[in-house]
Amino acid sequence: DEHLETFALGVRSTLTKLSLAGLRNVRGMSMHAITAACTGLRSLHLARSAVSAVAMESLTRLRQLEVLSMTSSARTEATSILDVARGIQSLKRVHLFDVGPLNDIGLQMLLHYQRNLTSLVLGPCGQLTQDY
Repeated sequence: DEHLETFALGVRSTLTKLSLAGLRNVRGMSMHAITAACTGLRSLHLARSAVSAVAMESLTRLRQLEVLSMTSSARTEATSILDVARGIQSLKRVHLFDVGPLNDIGLQMLLHYQRNLTSLVLGPCGQLTQDY
């Protein structure tokens, strides 16, 4: 966690794409430091990462974010992802694969807030009904 904060101190605000793949414990302070330093971030990939709810809340500061990809982040709460969807309405591509309990209501909210979506990838979402 402290390594991410150190990274954020040295990163340039011109960074537009970031992958935090494989990080097991992304906490609020680290993500807060990254979102403060990388205000122009357009693409964020969190594959096989355990991201806390507070860290997810920090993502709402990324007003230019267009791509959010979360793969095998099963410990990330679906409500946290929906908070991001509500807070960042610039998303064009969202990939959620094995990210936790996303249900029909959550999917409706995601689609409601993300009017600019051009790509939505969902995979295993056991709580979605066949209506979706």
